[in-house]
Amino acid sequence: MRDSKRAIVVFGVASLAAVAAGCVAMAEAEVAPSSWLRSVVAWAVGGALAALLARYAEPRRASAGAVVLGTLALIATLFSTGVEGVQRWLDIGPLHINAAALFLPALIVALAAIRITSRTGLVVTVVTAGVLLAQPDASQLASFALAASILLVRSQLASHWKAFAILVAVAFARGGWTRPDPSKPVAEVEQIFTMCAAVSPLLALIAGLALVAAALAPLSFSSPISDATRDGALALTAYFVAVSIAPFCGWFPVPLVGLGMSFPIGWWLGMAMLLVIARRPAMTAATGSGERI
Repeated sequence: MRDSKRAIVVFGVASLAAVAAGCVAMAEAEVAPSSWLRSVVAWAVGGALAALLARYAEPRRASAGAVVLGTLALIATLFSTGVEGVQRWLDIGPLHINAAALFLPALIVALAAIRITSRTGLVVTVVTAGVLLAQPDASQLASFALAASILLVRSQLASHWKAFAILVAVAFARGGWTRPDPSKPVAEVEQIFTMCAAVSPLLALIAGLALVAAALAPLSFSSPISDATRDGALALTAYFVAVSIAPFCGWFPVPLVGLGMSFPIGWWLGMAMLLVIARRPAMTAATGSGERI
């Protein structure tokens, strides 16, 4: 439990520093406070939701909820009007939600808990990858494919099936990068590090280090009883790192530092799911067959 608490503290401090650095840059660039204050509110809301989940959530129900809500939300994006031919968002009143950023972290941990090689896990994985390819969202698809590949490598599948499954994941990821993405960059979303550097190189450095620390925070989780905790921590870390690197390879949103509410809440929910299964190691026994949620 010490490792789990340390991970949450490290993540909380680092993620808040990343959000704050981005807000400073946006304030200096005269972005309306009503815009960048949303990131701070989202961080606080995410932290509150994480605390509630960690305290009250039952692992099987939490995993089922993450799988069902995440999958349905991603599918729902395909029925949205989209922006410039890209369908990544859900509009709920005045909120413009990036469904993948909000739901994928918890979904990835849930796949570790229910076993990605179960019938449910495989179906959810393929559907998720297919939706991300259709949106299209190369950043989220490649990051999800990497996380899924780690879960597959650590599974009990025979070696030849592991190799086949990973090849499928790579094919999906490659397909995402080859699809045209007509969306145009927004400075405070995709180019936030440039804005930080314009204010001060030190601010950009702080933002970068804080983002790295937040992305690596799940590695502090360890549990000698639950393989699901270790697998979920590794997969979630891979996802965090990949989605943080992606903006340096194309016009993709910068998590935490950039403007937006979905990333802060989504990353908190992923950490909360890890804490749920780490504090309740009986989850492994309860889902040992891997055939149902």
